[in-house]
Amino acid sequence: MRYIASQGDNKIHIVALSTSLVNAKDLREWIGASSHGLFNFPPGVCPVPLEIHIQGVDIANFEARMQAMAKPTYTAIVQHAKCGKPALVFVPTRKHARLTAVDLMTYSNAQWRKINISAMICGRARTFPLEAGWIQVCVATSSMCWGWPLSAHLVVVMGTQYYDGRENAHTDYPVTDLLQMMGHASRPLLDNSGKCVILCHAPRKEYYKKFLYKTFPVESHLHHFLHDNLNAEVVVENKQDAMDYLTRTFMYRTLTQNPNTTISRVLATGIFQITSLSS
Repeated sequence: MRYIASQGDNKIHIVALSTSLVNAKDLREWIGASSHGLFNFPPGVCPVPLEIHIQGVDIANFEARMQAMAKPTYTAIVQHAKCGKPALVFVPTRKHARLTAVDLMTYSNAQWRKINISAMICGRARTFPLEAGWIQVCVATSSMCWGWPLSAHLVVVMGTQYYDGRENAHTDYPVTDLLQMMGHASRPLLDNSGKCVILCHAPRKEYYKKFLYKTFPVESHLHHFLHDNLNAEVVVENKQDAMDYLTRTFMYRTLTQNPNTTISRVLATGIFQITSLSS
């Protein structure tokens, strides 16, 4: 967009939003923002303070691990969602939503305390079930964390992996998805704090501790999709346009700042191939 704007007289104004970053200054300079336009807060700063609990389950088999997480999930609801406060439970698939809802109702019926549970496995979610107190616990698939209007006092992320059909393996949730799920544990003006319980495979527990309490740098991955981007850009008509386009990317900034790193050598090879193209 900045490259397109440079070809005319109309300036553009970019508003970039993200989590806390180590290299926020690099991103600020890349998008052309002034030093007065950068606001970088620590990870713990949010409208409603979030209390995070991370529990590891040391079971290698994915399905067995998911089944074993049902009891800790029920315990978390009883402990952190007292007095009928609403809770959201995110699971990988619709099948797990059904099974988890049944398990939670079974635990509830066996105890003196009853909780009202619903499995949100498809379709649209309305705002009234949790807000009106009709349903205390809602079990939903992880994909519903985006564009979902519901918020709760407690969010339980029941497992941090999903099955990737292309890779034929179980893969960790994208970082953005996990943060989005956690963000639903926020009810301004209703709660003084939110609660989030993350249940994960035991070997990943330390990783999530480090990830959730510390800032991380942002790195460019453009070199993995550089050919697609250049083919799709209508402003790139010849070799010089391609070079001008590249100099405005965050990838180019990484290359110039760390020319001796492995990723930079990969990027340098890609740029060399671009310069070899004919007009």
